Amino acid sequence: MHVWIVSFTVVLSLSCGPVVAERWYTLYNQAIYDLEAGRYEAAIAKLEAAVSQNPKSGTSMRVEASRTVRYFPYFLLGKAYFHLGKYDEATKFLAQESRSNPPEKLSQAIVSYQQGISSIKEEKRRAEFNRALAASEAARKEGAFAKAVEPVEKARQTDRAEFQKRGLAKVLASVGESERQRVAEAERQRKEAAFQDLVRQASVKEKQGALGETTELLQKADELIPSRGEVKALRDRMKEREEQFTSAMLAASAAEREGRIAEAIGNLKQAEQAHPERYKAEKLATLADSLSRQAEIEGRLNAGAADLERGRFKQAVETYDVVLRADPENMTAKKLRSRAQFLQLLARGDELAGARSFPDALEAFELARTQNGGEGQEVYERMQRYLPELRAGRSPIRNDWMEVMRNSDPQRFAKERLGVAARRRPDSPIERPAVNDEASVRRSVLAALAEEPHEAVQLLKKVRAGRKGGNAELESWTGVAYARLSFLTTDPKLKEECRVQATQHFRRALDLDPRHRLDSRLVP
Repeated sequence: MHVWIVSFTVVLSLSCGPVVAERWYTLYNQAIYDLEAGRYEAAIAKLEAAVSQNPKSGTSMRVEASRTVRYFPYFLLGKAYFHLGKYDEATKFLAQESRSNPPEKLSQAIVSYQQGISSIKEEKRRAEFNRALAASEAARKEGAFAKAVEPVEKARQTDRAEFQKRGLAKVLASVGESERQRVAEAERQRKEAAFQDLVRQASVKEKQGALGETTELLQKADELIPSRGEVKALRDRMKEREEQFTSAMLAASAAEREGRIAEAIGNLKQAEQAHPERYKAEKLATLADSLSRQAEIEGRLNAGAADLERGRFKQAVETYDVVLRADPENMTAKKLRSRAQFLQLLARGDELAGARSFPDALEAFELARTQNGGEGQEVYERMQRYLPELRAGRSPIRNDWMEVMRNSDPQRFAKERLGVAARRRPDSPIERPAVNDEASVRRSVLAALAEEPHEAVQLLKKVRAGRKGGNAELESWTGVAYARLSFLTTDPKLKEECRVQATQHFRRALDLDPRHRLDSRLVP
């Protein structure tokens, strides 16, 4: 756009006489020459200095007593700033000069400059306006709606009239709506991603049985996006686990009450798989371990019973020993172990008698008679099988044999009158000396002998250790306990050690009381 600019030159007219250096009129005159030479910043500096000395414009400004000059510094400042492109400053000074009532020609020049500034500013506004719209359109095409809003808003601030004229308010609204939609979509995607991550974590925890953590994760997911099917599906699976846990626990309880231990253990395992956290919290592992031990014990008891039925008495004793190590108070195992030892002694007696080793067979039958696990009638019947052979051969132990039979079943022995002349013996296999001893020792000895041989040995050791002096009867019965243990064991080394111990205790009993009578059948 071409703007016609009126050039106005003010000529400083001075009458003759010397010039005062750097006075306002001198500076003013120098500024005029700077403007003509295009030295606008130098001109501005000199004009500002002149104004500081004389701020008032006019056509007849007195210099000396008889001399005047035309002085319009604000116009020249406006002109200098115009050429420097500083239109706001130029406008300010031109307006200030127009208020000084300048001559008509100068007023026209001021108006021309003001119009030129207006035209320039208008062009600049339109250029900025168009650039803003172009930037907004480019950003909108890229989908950067937030970036597109700012240029449109800037265009409105730049030229509101043009903005309204072009109907750009709708464009601004459209861009704003697009940005809101973009933000909303981005937020939706962010929530969806966070939701899916929570559901994924919850699914993993549910498969691991960590239902507490699963519940927390699903709660967060539901708060993020309510009423989603994925959350409901996982909650249904958790509910199903809870129901499976309850059902398995009820089944386990019923099976345990009815003695179906293996089934109860299986139900507890199902409960653990359904809800590991509740299984742990309710300490059901302890119950499961207890039932497992019970099932193991029952299995071994059944195995021991099978060994008894098949005549494997030694294996049965070993099986019941395992049970008693796990459950020392198991009365069934104690009873069946005693029964197995009893039958083992009977079988041993039969074996020895069949081999014509009647003294050793007598010892086995005598030990069987004192064993807790059998009945005297059974010993009697076994020994009766071999009585004819003992009578026919006039065995020296015949009377001892019949005496053990008498002690095993006195009523039947008396009824059958097997040996009127048989020498009667006391009920014990060892004749006890008629010596005075504490009643407590007798009770302790009897209690010890009622136990299994190895336990009897340990108990009698404790009784001996608790006494200050010796006792022949106590030493004698300790020897009997070792003798019984040596007979029952199959370990040659242990058998020999028990025999040595039995011999030592028998000798000690005789040392304490030479009148003490020992049963030769039990002395190694």
